[in-house]
Amino acid sequence: MRRVVGLVIVWMGVAALPGCVGPEPIDVFCAASLVPLAERAAAEFTSATDVPVALHVGGSGVLLAQIGAGARGDVFIAADMSYLEACHDAGPAERPRALGGQRAVLLTGDPRLAAAGTIAEILGLGPRVSAADRDSAAIGRFLAEALPPELHARFEAAVRDRGVTRATVEAAANDVALGVADAAIVWDRVARRHPRLSASVPEELATRSSRWGVAVLRDSTRPELAEAFVAVLADVADGPR
Repeated sequence: MRRVVGLVIVWMGVAALPGCVGPEPIDVFCAASLVPLAERAAAEFTSATDVPVALHVGGSGVLLAQIGAGARGDVFIAADMSYLEACHDAGPAERPRALGGQRAVLLTGDPRLAAAGTIAEILGLGPRVSAADRDSAAIGRFLAEALPPELHARFEAAVRDRGVTRATVEAAANDVALGVADAAIVWDRVARRHPRLSASVPEELATRSSRWGVAVLRDSTRPELAEAFVAVLADVADGPR
C-alpha cells in the first residue's frame, strides 16, 4: 500500500508541473520473453497513477539497435544484462538493474526429443527446430556463446536445413506449440507459458544461466515516473512467477 501511495504522490507532483496537460503514456521497450511481467507491472502502475504504459516489444538486440538509432522512450527491459550494459556504456541508458535470472531449456512436444539428454543427441534425431535469431534475441546470442563452436554450427545448420528462424524467443516457442516446429531452445519463463509441452535442460546448458533486468533511459522526459515503473516491475519480479 505504501508503494502505491508513493506512486500517486510522485504522479501528483509531476502532474502539477507547468505544461502538464494529461497522462501521456510512458514508453517501455520490452523484450518479448518478459512481456507478461511488464504487463502486470503496467497494470499495477496505471492503477496507481492513471498513467498508461505503452509497451514496444521485440528481441533485446532489435530494441537495443532501435534505442541506439535514436528511438525515444523511458524504460528498457532486456532479457540479458549485456544489452543493458551496452546501452549504458553507449550513453542512452542509466545504470541498469538486474531483476532476475532465467535458464535456457528445450521445449518440445515429442517424447523422443524430451528424453534426449544433450543437444547433440537431439540434433541426431533430425527435428524441425525453431530458433530465435542471435542478432535479434538474447536467447540466440546466449546459445552462440554457451555451445561449443562445432555444436553451435550443427545447431544453425539444422535450423537452416529443416527449421525456421524467428525474431523473438516467444515466436520460436509458439512454433512448437502450433506444431510448426518439433523443438526450440527458449527461456524457462517462456516454457512455463506452454504447460502442455515438455521443458528440460540439455546437458550442454546445465551450468549456464542468464540475468535479465531494466534501465531508465536518459532521454526520458519523465524520469520520476520511469523510476516509479521500475520499482513496480521489481516488486512484480519478486512476486509469484
